[in-house]
Amino acid sequence: MSIGRTKIRAFTLVELLVVIGIIAVLIGILLPTLGRARESAKQTQCMSNIRQVSTAFVMYANDNKGWLPASARGANVYAHDWIHYSGGRDLDESAIGKYLGRIIDLGGTNSSGIRRSFNVNVLRCPSDDWTTIRFRSIGAPATNFSYSYTMNHYIGAGYLWQAGQANPSYVDVSGAKAKDAVAKITQIHKSSDKMLIFEEAEATIDDGHASPDVPTAYCNLLAIRHDRSRKTAEPQGGFTVVSVDVLRNIFNGELKGNVGFCDGSVRYISRVQMHTPGCLLPKR
Repeated sequence: MSIGRTKIRAFTLVELLVVIGIIAVLIGILLPTLGRARESAKQTQCMSNIRQVSTAFVMYANDNKGWLPASARGANVYAHDWIHYSGGRDLDESAIGKYLGRIIDLGGTNSSGIRRSFNVNVLRCPSDDWTTIRFRSIGAPATNFSYSYTMNHYIGAGYLWQAGQANPSYVDVSGAKAKDAVAKITQIHKSSDKMLIFEEAEATIDDGHASPDVPTAYCNLLAIRHDRSRKTAEPQGGFTVVSVDVLRNIFNGELKGNVGFCDGSVRYISRVQMHTPGCLLPKR
């Protein structure tokens, strides 16, 4: 009796290479889509962070007869700075700290590496490589500001407003005029149009105080890391932005980033829109 043999058919090398090629093509198509979806999710998380921080500012003002915190300028330290970021201070004592979580005094400073009583990631964009050493945009030494968001220096009882109390005609190195600054939320016109905080570009961020004026030789730029049209990040260095046209044509002015406004809202707007007096100046 003869036993029949079952013929087993295997893939040929050509067929195997074709299948591998098809898989490679599909991966090439899907990866950019997945990358965009991941970045979109990070942008949404960043907007949520800014909304929480903006709301904390409003709550602080409500509890302090309309007064707003200081902008945490590196060279000037105030007890009411919105963020106590430097190594010798306690982050929990930031002006808006208690509005971001239940504060338990742990009796330490930022440099001691103590556990924080509120989640510091609310102050950091998930797309921001905040662990990288950052340098001041005018060539000063490295800074230890390891957060993503900064405050409009025209708003709050910070350096610019304080300088204006001593000298009403004071003009900052950025070109900002102290007479345009306000310290109370009730002094802000059209609060839904006035920028309070924003996500600052990795090339210029150095403290919690933002000088987004144009024209200026010292411009703190809006971060555009979430914009799909961005090709490369700006190099660290001085940023002389002499006009809106220069901002638009040289500094990616049409690209967008996350901005928090004085009414607690958050929008995704372009640099050209944010770096203009109508958005920056609270009295307009």
